[in-house]
Amino acid sequence: MKTIRNTNSSPALRAVILAFALSAVCALPLIAQVVTTAPPLSREGEAPASTAKTNVPSGLRTDPLYAPPQVAEKDEDIHFGLMTTNRQGRLDYLQPAKRRFRYRGSDYLVAIDNNVIGDGGEAYTHAWLYTYNKAFKQWRCFQATHFRRFSVIDAELDVKKGQILIKCIGNESGKGTVLTMFNLEATSDDAAYVRSTPFPHKNESR
Repeated sequence: MKTIRNTNSSPALRAVILAFALSAVCALPLIAQVVTTAPPLSREGEAPASTAKTNVPSGLRTDPLYAPPQVAEKDEDIHFGLMTTNRQGRLDYLQPAKRRFRYRGSDYLVAIDNNVIGDGGEAYTHAWLYTYNKAFKQWRCFQATHFRRFSVIDAELDVKKGQILIKCIGNESGKGTVLTMFNLEATSDDAAYVRSTPFPHKNESR
């Protein structure tokens, strides 16, 4: 049996094939380095862990740019990032509608944005649930919810179920409808982590 050799492969063609093979091999370490990491989580009684920003498609509406802060020392500090002129003619931060509740010894605050900006007749409303952290003595945003098509919403406490209900109270057809709820059984004010000595500051070691 005779061995038939391919005499048509030129040195230039062999060089191109060799270069392609080497580039594929060199790319393997780079592919191996692509990993998915989750943001660090903070345990109860600890300061909030830093989280990376998530890229949200422009078509999805989440927190508006003027959303209230995630952490506040006083309830007055829970305000929008927008300023308006007060009765004295001075600029002051625009305040959301606030509803305060107390359930099983814990304090809660719901900050409500009833379409403050307005988007060309399309209503966007938002509600942020804050729990008062007794360990760090500050309000912390625990959960947020957002709606479209409902111009006015409000919050009320259902003591029996341990839930804060977010209802539509505008003139839409769904007036009085419960849009969603905050389950208070899934929250914590870190009361069990209150210590006799103060927590260390950020520049101090634990």
